[in-house]
Amino acid sequence: MFLKVAWLVLRKDIAIEAKTREILYTTLFFAVACVLVFSFAFVKEGVPVEGAGVGILWIAVIFSGKSGARTDVRAGNATVETIRALLLVPAPRAAIYMGKLLGIVALMSLTELLLVPMVAFLFQAPLFSWPMHLLALLVLGTLGFCVCGARSLRRC
Repeated sequence: MFLKVAWLVLRKDIAIEAKTREILYTTLFFAVACVLVFSFAFVKEGVPVEGAGVGILWIAVIFSGKSGARTDVRAGNATVETIRALLLVPAPRAAIYMGKLLGIVALMSLTELLLVPMVAFLFQAPLFSWPMHLLALLVLGTLGFCVCGARSLRRC
């Protein structure tokens, strides 16, 4: 029951996002804009500031996640009504939370798939020198960020 409810909530969020693409476009635009602005600031005569790439990657991930992966609780009235309707369903609230959390993680993972190569290229950052370390840091950082962002769902 738990996994089925979480899957249904995730599928609902993906279906809505597939139609509107509002959050996806907002997140990706902000992430790319953030990296490009920093590339103008931290790359002088084709040489980036050493070590800036990793910090800029996390800044872009966090700020784009905050702007684009907003929780449904803070969105418009229609979305708030949707979350209220979800909470009236005779299903575990933790399963609803898990479905929402998985949606945010999927969005952030997609954003990171775009950002990591972009930062590695623009800042000549050796991000792919240790691929397992990079993957572990991205997974743990994204999960931590998304759990903190989705926490507001529990207040409903």
